[in-house]
Amino acid sequence: MSAGPRWQKWLAWCYDVTNYVMLPMKDSTYTLSWKRSIQPRKQRKFRYTAPLHQRQKQMHVHLSAVLRKKYGFRNLQLRVGDKVKICRGRFARKEGRVESVNLKRETVRVAGAEIVKKDGSKVPVPLHPSTLLLVELDLNDRRRKQKVESKSKNPTQRSGTPQTQNAKPVSVENTAAKSDVSSAPSKSYSKSPPMPPREGKK
Repeated sequence: MSAGPRWQKWLAWCYDVTNYVMLPMKDSTYTLSWKRSIQPRKQRKFRYTAPLHQRQKQMHVHLSAVLRKKYGFRNLQLRVGDKVKICRGRFARKEGRVESVNLKRETVRVAGAEIVKKDGSKVPVPLHPSTLLLVELDLNDRRRKQKVESKSKNPTQRSGTPQTQNAKPVSVENTAAKSDVSSAPSKSYSKSPPMPPREGKK
């Protein structure tokens, strides 16, 4: 059977498809030359090609109102052992400890958030950090505790002496000089006389 025009077109199409599949992929290196874009494709590429040290920043979770008032900042990186509250999905309003954090897939597994399979086994459900709320921090790590204290804007939570003890002493000479300046009579400026009324045009 001789190859007619239809077969020739089909073979050419298959050849093009195979060549297209075998082409090397485009370079997907991560770049910080731009920070924002309105194009969804660039936003997705920025997230999907991010290295682990940048994905680590995307794993921050909002603090509860009590912790935010206590420490003075809004969010903190999630760690295994923290107690979180689920705010979205089928497990909403459920609290539990963080069992695992996957930076590559940006997922978190919480104790109690699991489904039961047909054979009776339980499988944890991966959750996104944006659906979680930090309720209790795990401060067993000394370095993390120091970082939380240094990041805190509340002076009572910082390590060391309070700010009132670190204030510089004011010398008596400076206070006397300031009192002399404040007691000096203020200069009185006389007001300029009012301008005469403008005459209308003739």
